[in-house]
Amino acid sequence: MAIVFKQINSNNLQQAHDLILKGWLFAYSHISKTELKKLVDKYFSEKKLAAYLKLACKGKAFFFGAFDGAELVGVCIAKLVGKKAELASLYVEPKKLRAGIGSELINLLEKFLVENGVFTYFTFANKHNKIGINFYKKAGFVRAPEKDKDDEFEKKALVYLEKKL
Repeated sequence: MAIVFKQINSNNLQQAHDLILKGWLFAYSHISKTELKKLVDKYFSEKKLAAYLKLACKGKAFFFGAFDGAELVGVCIAKLVGKKAELASLYVEPKKLRAGIGSELINLLEKFLVENGVFTYFTFANKHNKIGINFYKKAGFVRAPEKDKDDEFEKKALVYLEKKL
C-alpha cells in the first residue's frame, strides 16, 4: 500500500502521541521508559497536539502525517515563529526508517514554509539521537552549538540545527 501524506485531524491525535512516544523510546535508550513517557505526555499530550492542530487549521502551523492505510507511520509538527519556524517534532515508525517518509515530510513542510514567506527554520535534537541528527544534516541543516540548550537530564543536550531555504 502506498504511503499517503495529509494533515493530521482530531481523530489522529492519540496515534500521533503514540508514534512520538515510540520514536522517543527508539531514539533515547539512555532514558528510562517511565521518564520518556512522562516527557512525551508533557510536551505532546493530546491537549498540546490539539493546540498544534488548531494552529494548523489557521495556517500558522504544519501538522502532517504519513499514513500506511489507517496506520500513522510518520508525523511532522512545525509552527511559525515570526520570520522563522520551529520544527517541533519529526518521527517515523522505526520499522519504516530509510523509506523516504521523513524526507517527504520535510519536503512538504518546506513547501508550506515557502508559501508562507518563511525561509529559515530550526529544530532541537537530543545529542543522543544520532539517527535524527544525521538525518537533519543530510537534509541540509547546519548546527549552531552556541544555541544548544539543556534538557531535563543534561547540560547542552539539545543540539540546535537550522536550515535556510
